Order: sequence, then structure tokens, then C-alpha cells
Amino acid sequence: MHAGEYLGSEPVLPYLSPELDGDKMLVGANFASAGVGILNDTGIQFLVYFAQYQKRLSSLIGAEQTARLVKGGLVLISLGSNEFGGNYYQFPYSARSREFSLPDYVNYVLSEYKQVLTKLYDLGARRVLVPGVGPIGCAPAVLAQLHSLQDGSCHPEMQRSAEMYNQRLMAMLRDLNAQLGGGGGDVFVGVDTHRIMSDFIEDPEAYGFANAKDACCGHGRFNGMAPCNLIARLCADRDAYVFWDAFHCTERANRLIARQFMTGSVDVISPMNLSTVLAVDHIRRLALHAMAASSWLLPVLISCLGIMLPTSDAARAFFVFGDSLVDSGNNNYLVTAARADSPPYGIDTPDHRATGRFSNGKNLPDVISEYLGSEPVLPYLSPELDGDKMLLGANFASAGAGILNDTGIDFGNIIHISKQLVYFAQYQKRLSSLIGAEQTARLVNGALVLIVLGSNDFINNYYLVPYSARSREFSLPDYVDYLLSDPDGSCDPEIQRAVELYNRRLMATLNELNAQQLGGGDVVFVGIQTNRIISDAFANPEAYGFATSKEACCGQGRFNGVGFCTKDSNVCADRDAYVFWDQFHPTERANRLIVQKIFTGSLDVVSPMNLSTVLAVDRVKSQPAAAHLINIQP
Repeated sequence: MHAGEYLGSEPVLPYLSPELDGDKMLVGANFASAGVGILNDTGIQFLVYFAQYQKRLSSLIGAEQTARLVKGGLVLISLGSNEFGGNYYQFPYSARSREFSLPDYVNYVLSEYKQVLTKLYDLGARRVLVPGVGPIGCAPAVLAQLHSLQDGSCHPEMQRSAEMYNQRLMAMLRDLNAQLGGGGGDVFVGVDTHRIMSDFIEDPEAYGFANAKDACCGHGRFNGMAPCNLIARLCADRDAYVFWDAFHCTERANRLIARQFMTGSVDVISPMNLSTVLAVDHIRRLALHAMAASSWLLPVLISCLGIMLPTSDAARAFFVFGDSLVDSGNNNYLVTAARADSPPYGIDTPDHRATGRFSNGKNLPDVISEYLGSEPVLPYLSPELDGDKMLLGANFASAGAGILNDTGIDFGNIIHISKQLVYFAQYQKRLSSLIGAEQTARLVNGALVLIVLGSNDFINNYYLVPYSARSREFSLPDYVDYLLSDPDGSCDPEIQRAVELYNRRLMATLNELNAQQLGGGDVVFVGIQTNRIISDAFANPEAYGFATSKEACCGQGRFNGVGFCTKDSNVCADRDAYVFWDQFHPTERANRLIVQKIFTGSLDVVSPMNLSTVLAVDRVKSQPAAAHLINIQP
């Protein structure tokens, strides 16, 4: 595939190539062979060659350096498809299909595969990428031979076998990691190739393909008969096809699969994607030199390294800063118009009580706490925040707050971000009186911090009135630069364009901060493009299980978007069918979607790594701890 290209290295040579010698051997080698399988009757054994390679390399650079190179290398092993297409389903009553039921055959194949993978480990491999079986029932060769499937639908039994195999493969890899990973982290990374490719096949147009049934090169029905050769029928536009020949993908399809290797979420690659593997390994190498770093922003996650990590994610303190998207009730204690302490807010909480959250139920911090396995943190102004409750962290957010201190002044009394930071300092003094300064510093440095700001700087500042003070003072691009350059400020225009412009420049700012901070090993920022996450749900609500993304569940007037959500408002019956709860804020279900992306999203929505990766990196580190700050973009 294209993993080597993503890694920035040249392609490795075939092991049997006479060119594989000298310095070329330092790049690695390719031992794959067409037709090979896990079972001895589907192909040849290749592990012997891997051992031979190491002996040859040892004669060049020595045994110690060879062991180091192999241990630090990335191994891709792609087996399994031939066990089905070239063995079990080779003809209607193959020897294997008579010998085994499908579930027993899958177990038999995986027991043999486990031995292969264990042998790889014994030979020194410590990072092994293990793709599962693709959608073998959809291959043009299968469609061409099964005349009963006149519509070109995939063979259901073969699809079932691939799904069963992949599920059990993932479970087997988890067991192997538990047995062999030890203190060195996960060795084996499983890839659900079937799920990745099924998306192409079910909706090829969404991925830029015109055809997912026919092979580009071949003969007969679906171009799936006989091999691709000089007399085969060849398509003109290879990039429009998922399949190149009867079984194999085009280069473009391979690129999409390789991209999922690098950036895919945990539902297709587990326990982490290849970008995460590289980040974990990089940080482990830094830790060996007494350095480490990691963190977030956009929402913004910051990571300040230097303290021992908490023993579990649930034990980690959690601090929240920001606006109404994350306010859990601080404004209940203020004289302000920005309050959510009366019905129908909180209609879906267990006691149906309005808590000050701008939601029908849980807000973003609540769902993040749930993912971490801890209870929600209390508002800083709550009289209940005392004693052991303080060890969990605190929520300093205030509805109406922005990056700029003049944002939200129309709401009356709110806690501006500068004041939220003052409260954070006060919190640490209060906690120090309970557990001491050293333990307080340890708790804060090992904490997760969520900061959600920026939306009000547009909605309740720049766009507040047709000619607001800020819009007269700044052009949109200059306003964005002002927000990002000023420690008190943030961003910009026609509201979606403003958000996109802001987010792009914020990401650039975070990249610069990361470059500066990594030198000292202190802070890393991770940005989350909430606009992109929500825009997907807004543009195609049905794909996410919503019925509408335009109307608020609670409100008045057009789109239920006029005025506040009050006891006199129109309230929808099914909150889970709506993206928006009120005129500005998501429903609990939409919040859950956002948090799921924060934890498992790919690099196009959360960068440089998602929260699951941050937590995995922290668990890998044996020395310094990390305080992470999440900052959610508008």
C-alpha cells in the first residue's frame, strides 16, 4: 500500500531482489508473496526469510544494532484473505469446508495466525500492523462467478465470514497485547479493512469513485473473469474504480486505506492508529532522554509535563474554562441574563431539574467525565465544592464569556476568562491548605483542562449589531489576527466564514506554540475543529440519526430560534432527534457526538492527536506527567 509514502521513506525492496544489499537493507525488506496464507496449504512460509535477513544485516552493522533496528521497525503483515477466497470457498465443497464449520474454521485459522505473530515477536518485532480480511464477498471475481447475484450484490456468506474473522482477530490481538506488551505498550495494531472498504463499496460516490463492482482490468461479467493481462479489457480512468483486477485494489483505493491506517478512529484501527503509534514511540524516545510532551486546543487541550501521572484516567483531575457550552452552573450564583436555571433546561436529567447547563441534559464536560469514568466536576462558585470534591477538579466556565473582556457585557455580570483564571489560582490556594502545595502542583500538572471560547467573540461582540464597535474597528482578517495575537483576544466574519478563518489561523497559532513549547518539553496544544464535526451533522443530519439540524428543540418563532428557551417555549418531544437544544446550544446527544470525536476523531478534526491518544501517551510515559488543556473552536 502507501504506508511507506506516508512515513516519508522510500519503498522497501523485495527480499529476493538482488538489489537488496548494503545500505538498502537498512530501510527494511518486503517478504510478501502472492498466494501466501496463514495455513501451510495456502502459501509459503516467510518467517525463515525474516530470520535470514537479520543474520545478513548483523554481518553489516552488528547484532546489537540489528536488534535495535528491528525493534524500532514497523512491521505490516497482511494475511487471511486467501484462507477464504483461495481455500475455504475455493470451490463448493473444498476440503476445509467439509472439515470445518465456518466458526470452527475461523478459530482454527486464528490459532495458526497467533503462532505466526508470536514468532514475529520472538524475532524482535515490536510494532506490528495487522489488517483484517477485506470485503471478500464483494470482489469482482466473486460477483462474476456467482450468477445468482445478478444485481452485483455482495456474497452474504463470504461477507459474514470476513466480519466474523475480523471481530475474532481483534479479540486475539488484544489478548496478545496483554500477554506480550508488558511495560512496552501495545505490540499489535489491528485494522478492520473490511469496514474501511465496505464504505467505498456501499457509497462509492462519497469517496470519489464511479464504480465499486467492476474491476478496471479483466474479462467477462464485472470484468472479474481471468487475470488482468495484455488482452484484458482495461478502464480509461483507474482512479474511478475501487478494484484494479478481480481481487486487488487500485492505487487510489490503497491510498484511502493507508490514510485510515494513519488517521483512522478506533472503530477501524485499534488500539491506536499509526500516527498515534509514531507519536507514542517518539515520546517514549524523548522520555529516555528525560523529555516528554503532549496536549490539545480548539477546543484546546494543553499538556504541561513534569509531574508523575495519575494511576488512571478516572483519577485525573478535570478543569473547565469557557462559555455557555461548558458552564455547569456558575452563572446560577450571579446576577446575569445568561442563566439556564429554570425549566425546560435540564428536562432530560434524572430528576428533570435545571442545573445551569445550557442543554436538555448533559453538556460537554459531563460527557467527557463520563468517558473518563469519573463524576462531573462542580461549578467553582458552588458551595458544595469543598473537601474531597475539590480533588476532582472544578468548572470555572461562565455563560456569555469570550476571549475578549468586552465580550458578553450585554448579559450583565459574568465571569470573564481573566477572572476565571484568577479563580483557578484561588482554587489552588484552597486546595494547598487541604493537601499541601506539592500535592496540589502534582494534581494540577496531571490534570486534563478543557477550554471552550471564541463563539461569543463573534455572536455577542463582532456581530452583535450591524455596526458593532469591534466591526467598525477591525476588518474581519485583522480581527482574527487581533484575537490570536492578543492574550486577551480571539477571532472573526459572515459567521461561518469567520469561524473557518478563525479555526485555520488558530491551528497555525497552535502549531507555532507547539514548536516553541516542545523545545522545553512543557506544553503541547491539541486543536479540535468542532465546526467541522457539527457541520457534518448539520449538512447530513439523517446520517447521524437526527431528524433536523435547522430548528431548535426549544424556542419560539422561525426555526424555534427567536428568544430564550423558557417554560412558555415550544419544546420538541424527541430531543435526540435535534442537533440544537436552544437557539445556540447542542442537545445532549449532539454533545455526545462531539465528545466521541474528541476521543476518537481523525486528524482532520482533532490534531495532532485525539484524547484517547493523549491518554495512551500519558500511560506510556513512566516519568513526567501531563496536564492537558482542551480548547474547542467555535
